[in-house]
Amino acid sequence: MKPFTSTLAPPLLFEMDGLMSELEQGMEMFLLSNAVDESSAGQAVAAALYHLRSGGRRIRARLAIHASLSLGLSSADALALASTVELLHNASLVHDDLQDDGLLRHGVPTVGVVYGSNIAICTGDLLVSAAYASLATFSNSQLLAKLIGLVHTATAEAIHGQCAGFPHSESAPNDLAEYNKVAIAKSGALLSLPFQLAFLGAEKIHWLPQARRAAEEFAVGYQIMDDLQDVVCDGPMAMNMVNILKARGHGEHALAQAHQLGLKHLRNAVDLSDGLPDGSGDLLKALALSLSKRRATE
Repeated sequence: MKPFTSTLAPPLLFEMDGLMSELEQGMEMFLLSNAVDESSAGQAVAAALYHLRSGGRRIRARLAIHASLSLGLSSADALALASTVELLHNASLVHDDLQDDGLLRHGVPTVGVVYGSNIAICTGDLLVSAAYASLATFSNSQLLAKLIGLVHTATAEAIHGQCAGFPHSESAPNDLAEYNKVAIAKSGALLSLPFQLAFLGAEKIHWLPQARRAAEEFAVGYQIMDDLQDVVCDGPMAMNMVNILKARGHGEHALAQAHQLGLKHLRNAVDLSDGLPDGSGDLLKALALSLSKRRATE
C-alpha cells in the first residue's frame, strides 16, 4: 500500500495544510486496508476513525514532516514517518483514556464511552498495527529493520513511563529526578521519535542523540507547564511538579518554582533544536518558544 504521493516542497513552519490533509487520508487508508468500505469495516475500525476525526494538533506528525523534508527526504517518505508516529500516539491516547476513565477527548466523548472498553482496547491495538503498516511503505527498504527497531524502543519506553506514572503509594511523590525520568519516558519517547525516524531515514544518524535530547527537554518542559494547569484537578497525590515541590518544603513558592523549572527545560530544548542541521529543529524550537510564554498563574 502506497497512500502517500505528495510532491510538495518543504513547508514553512505552520503552512502545512496540504500535507496534513494527505496525512489524514493516508492514516484512514491504513485503517481501512482490509475492508471493502467504511460501512463494513467493523467496530474497531469505526472507533479508530471516530477517534482520529475528533481532532488534535498532530504535533508529532508535523515534527516528522518538517524534519524529514528539511533533511531531504521525499514528501511520501516524510508522510509515511509522520503517519507512523501519529498513529502510535493516538493508540496511546485511546489506552490512556481507558486507564484514566476519561470521558472527553478533544471535546467529544472518548472511544471507551462511545464504543465500550473492550472495543477501545482493540482500537488502540489496531492503531499500533496501522503504524507499522505505514512504516512499511518507507522507500528505502534497507533501513526498515532499524526504523522498526526505533519504533519498538520508543513504544517500550512510553509504556514504561506510563506504568511508572501510576500511583504506587499513599504518600505524595517528592523526587525531582524520578519526575524527569518518568516525563522523558512517558512523553519524550514519542516526541523524540519523529526526529529519530527522520534522521535515521535521511542516514544522518550522528545527529540522533542531540535530536533526542532536544525533544526530551521539550517533553519535560511541556509536562511541567501542563502540571501548572492541572494542579487542582490532579490532587495532592498525583505525579505533579507543583506537588513535588510542595512536598520538598517549598510551600507557597512551589507554583513559581515549577514555572521556572519548566522554562529552564524549554530553553534547553530551544538551544538543542537550534543546533540541528538544515533547520530540522525549527518547528520544535518554535513550539518551545510558544509554550514558554505561558504564565504560571494561568
